[in-house]
Amino acid sequence: MTRCFALSIALAASLAGGAAAQDAPDPVEKPAGHFEQGVFVPEGSTLAEVLEQQAANRAQAEAAQRQEEEDAARLAAYEKAQEAYHAELARIEEERRAIEAQAAKAAAEHEAAMAKWREDVAACQRGDKSRCAPRAK
Repeated sequence: MTRCFALSIALAASLAGGAAAQDAPDPVEKPAGHFEQGVFVPEGSTLAEVLEQQAANRAQAEAAQRQEEEDAARLAAYEKAQEAYHAELARIEEERRAIEAQAAKAAAEHEAAMAKWREDVAACQRGDKSRCAPRAK
């Protein structure tokens, strides 16, 4: 039952004047214990135990904060490494495309030279001596 709902029931009962309003539990229960040196000490505990627990809680909170900071630093380093990796991949891909373009150009130039050579050989064989390759001596 929610606190608001409990309050609504208690209010309705008190307006009705019934005994239910007197029997309704206090919607906000106060914890059992006392204050000692400005610190709330729950029933069944000592001030030393509470102070020790508070110190342990602070130490844990500080350790968790350090861990979060270390995790954030590691994440930042990882993301930076990922950016560098992807930049290197892009550079390598660009270099690969340039090499492929250079190889395609060289292959086209070679094929053109071979075609001219075949034409020159055919012309030489038909008797056009101007297109014959010089003979080695």
